[in-house]
Amino acid sequence: MVWWRQYALGCLLYFGINAVVMKVINLPSPEVGAWAIANTLPAALLGIGVVRFYIARRRWAWPMHIAIAALFASAAVFGTHLISLAILGRKPWMFTLEGLVWGWLIAALLFVIIASTAHLQRVQTDLAHERERSAAAEASRARAELAALRARIDPHFLFNTLHSLLALVRQDPGRAEEAIEQFGDILRYTFSASDGSEERTLQQEWQLVDNYLALERLRLGGRLRVTASLDADVATVPLPVLTLQPLVENAVRHAIAPRGAGGRVDVHAKRENDRVRITVSDDGPGIAPDALRESNGRGLDLVRQRLDRMYGERATLALGRSSEGGLCVTIELAGTPLPTTLPAPAHPPE
Repeated sequence: MVWWRQYALGCLLYFGINAVVMKVINLPSPEVGAWAIANTLPAALLGIGVVRFYIARRRWAWPMHIAIAALFASAAVFGTHLISLAILGRKPWMFTLEGLVWGWLIAALLFVIIASTAHLQRVQTDLAHERERSAAAEASRARAELAALRARIDPHFLFNTLHSLLALVRQDPGRAEEAIEQFGDILRYTFSASDGSEERTLQQEWQLVDNYLALERLRLGGRLRVTASLDADVATVPLPVLTLQPLVENAVRHAIAPRGAGGRVDVHAKRENDRVRITVSDDGPGIAPDALRESNGRGLDLVRQRLDRMYGERATLALGRSSEGGLCVTIELAGTPLPTTLPAPAHPPE
């Protein structure tokens, strides 16, 4: 509670105004300070209760508030004259009808100012708490979405890779060691996504995809063909973590793995004027037109939501048909920072 500091400053200001007014109306100098104290002290003491009252979420009808205002004004005027009698003694100008009426009206106005300020502070406090709750809910939702994306990698990919590594250890220990390092990099990247940071660069996302594709080749061999074209000037484009990998995994899982002849995945990223276009496409069977229009895949929806959170209306994710009739996922981003360079992937796609 820091309201008392502002309240104390307000009381000092009110005391100063009273002193100036008393001086302007030519009240004798010895009586100016005494009358200012008498006029300020009752209202200040009563105002503490008013502040606590309105900060405590009182929800009474207007007649009750009017009655409280009238009671405050009457008590303030009575207290003012009681203190002035004690300090100054009875003065002929104290109990005139005009003075009492003006004192009551000023005290009522003072009540409105105090009550309104207290109510405003309560509203601001409520808004701050609501923003905190909204931020906490948004963070919780983001963590849940990220956990859902991580779960898409963990189950089926984990066991397939372990089986492939087991076979590779017997056949090619050197390549198995390299594959285990790639597998460790994937797990480290995936689980480090829970560190609270949503943002990664396109370069970091592609490195994850590069490791993922290298491990999938252990299982699919020549059936998995990849072409990649990533412009050097999009390396530092920020993306939500685990944006690119789910798109590539969808292509491998649904368009390549089920087909005996396999297929190709194309990944392209380039800058077009002030926009960055990222496409992931395949030459698979594609999806039905109705499903293409709805585009309600769980993984794609999560990626779309997280892009919207980072870029708002400046990011779009759309589904379409590739030139070979398969599925093409296109992400367009605007307002990204000017990038630097993109080093070649550690394991360039074939």
